[in-house]
Amino acid sequence: MLTRLFVFLILLSSIASAQSVITGNRLLVKDSMSLNGNWVRQINNDSTLKGVSESSISTDAALMKYIAHATAGGGNVSALDIAKMRMNPNMLDVNVSFLATDWLIPFELNFLSSDGIKSTFSISGSRPQDYFSVYGKPPFTLNAAFKNKTAASVMSVRLASSERYFVGYGGYANYLLIKPGDSALIAADMLRGKLIIEIGAPLQTTPETHLTYVNEKFKNHTASQILYVANDGYNPKVLMPGKELSQRSLWLNPTATYSYGVRALSIHTGINGEYIVVFPLTETVRCSIYRNGALFATKDIPAFIDYGVQLPFTVDATWEDYEIILEDIQP
Repeated sequence: MLTRLFVFLILLSSIASAQSVITGNRLLVKDSMSLNGNWVRQINNDSTLKGVSESSISTDAALMKYIAHATAGGGNVSALDIAKMRMNPNMLDVNVSFLATDWLIPFELNFLSSDGIKSTFSISGSRPQDYFSVYGKPPFTLNAAFKNKTAASVMSVRLASSERYFVGYGGYANYLLIKPGDSALIAADMLRGKLIIEIGAPLQTTPETHLTYVNEKFKNHTASQILYVANDGYNPKVLMPGKELSQRSLWLNPTATYSYGVRALSIHTGINGEYIVVFPLTETVRCSIYRNGALFATKDIPAFIDYGVQLPFTVDATWEDYEIILEDIQP
């Protein structure tokens, strides 16, 4: 009782003299306290972090156990504990897999959360699969450089992200091929939920192999629709509204022709506020394709139509660069 009275008198003295430093042995707070305008209502010591909120602070012990369990794939934690940990919204699940396990391709994945937490992961390719979690406030950005160190194999890199774990694709997807000895830079943002990275060797090169780079640009100028471009329905490139992508893309055997299709998707918001990418689109959009700087094709795609409606186009060796623009049609 005397200790509480002592602290109370110190508080009164501090208020009266407008001092910013309070010294005491103990402080009892029954409801909450404010730190720099942020209210703290609880100290969390649960290593599953299930009860975290914007007004809680987790202890070092809880965070250390959480990170150790998550990065080690759960360790001796029960399946229920792992499921609880995965419910934490402040993380990005990353799954890196090598479709050609005999490769040794060291590279780094550099992540930045929206609240400024930087995370770097070094991947050696010594295992067929790497699984880890990136912590911080979503969405996340990624910067990575992939180098093809093989002498005679084209390397493929496929990335796909989705906020919901069971959805195959979401707000971002990209697929690149890299010549032997060349490198590719990947920059992605708006990453949430999970990120899949697959690396493989789809082609052994020979002196007769035709390999040609083409400059490609994708611009999603819509306010609410998703840009979806796929080669014969495989390995899509997906962009969120307002995003752009510019890169060099490697084409194999350019003497042949390749069929592409451009579609638009819509974004719906789930119960917990997460986005879900689904068909059909909900706004009328215009898709335009430019080939070597000139307009090649354009099409207006009405809202609420079947998934099969798209703007198809075929590319061949005459394509040196192309640009795809998706935009809203103004009333």
